[in-house]
Amino acid sequence: MRNYVFLVSLLVLIPFCGCERMEYDTLGLNKEVTLFQEGVSLPLGNVGPVTVGAILQGSSMGSLVSQFVKEDSDGLFYVESEDELLNLNAYEIALKVPDLTQPCHWEVGTKSASVGSVTSVLGMFGFVFPHQMLIVQARNPLMASVGLNTTARIECMASDYSTSYSQEESLADYSMPSYYSSRTIAQFELPEDKTDRIASVELVDMALDLPENMAEKIRSGTNSSFVFSYKYKALLAAKSDFSMSQLSIPINGLKVEIGKFKLRQCQATFDLESSVPFDVTLDKVKILGQDGQENPDIVVSPGVKIAGGTMDAPAVTPVTLEIKAQEGYIPDITGVEIVLTIKASDGMGNVPLSSKMALSVKSASVTLRGGITLFGNEK
Repeated sequence: MRNYVFLVSLLVLIPFCGCERMEYDTLGLNKEVTLFQEGVSLPLGNVGPVTVGAILQGSSMGSLVSQFVKEDSDGLFYVESEDELLNLNAYEIALKVPDLTQPCHWEVGTKSASVGSVTSVLGMFGFVFPHQMLIVQARNPLMASVGLNTTARIECMASDYSTSYSQEESLADYSMPSYYSSRTIAQFELPEDKTDRIASVELVDMALDLPENMAEKIRSGTNSSFVFSYKYKALLAAKSDFSMSQLSIPINGLKVEIGKFKLRQCQATFDLESSVPFDVTLDKVKILGQDGQENPDIVVSPGVKIAGGTMDAPAVTPVTLEIKAQEGYIPDITGVEIVLTIKASDGMGNVPLSSKMALSVKSASVTLRGGITLFGNEK
């Protein structure tokens, strides 16, 4: 390595010596010199990992992910939604009760609501939703208990719009206590293998058993309605056949000071460690200039494939990139933009996605190899 450093230093100094060109008899001497046959390591600089979050936000649905996909304290991505099933003004009911001095059995009927328009859109992109939970809540506006009779029911929808799973909970002679805020009356937690999204929730054949003199027991103000609502939450995962292309991700903060070597082409080798459950293909690597725009004169070999892994067993893939300057020399590399194609790794579909999953450079340097033959074939 000391010989390489001396040779590179000599090559860098020659143009600045101020000496006239001198002719020597080189008969019988090999004038070709090849740099970096054994490799020279250069620091990469501040290179952060490419996380699952960055991959999703670099996709065509990036704005949807940024707006609606959230992250919990453990780094898991999830979606949630809530909405009203029914809002009944107690004063309006009191006006229709035949005899307010007597208890009344008030038939409401079946009320339903669609769940999670966001999950519907994400499902079109190939995502599924493990660990789904939905709760049904009710608020009683009377200063007395009210009886409830109904069946709470949820249905999951498959990709072909058929019902793939359903679950129900009977609420027969259920007593809703007097309370200012909503309280949970039914809770659904789906089995782990049920990942089709919950598409609807309904209260079937609902009826209220109202107390006598109910009009005198209605709270005034904004709490004067019977309100039935739901809250939904689910983790985010990719289906086993999930795939997505043309994901564009910028990586800045690189510091590969290669310009001083005046190379026209070289190989960059390093190891990539993956804990994401996707197989990744580097379709294109764009070298960015100081202005953040692509340098079209520098070409990087495409088609590098990186195996997917898990948090417990990350996969390590050796990567070799061929870098070539079509004009001039390869400059210092301060930033790149990678264009990816991803697909779910075999056996890793339906794995909940986390911000802790990432593609990372295992070493803090890049090794340049087999760069350029000087004096023999330079143009």
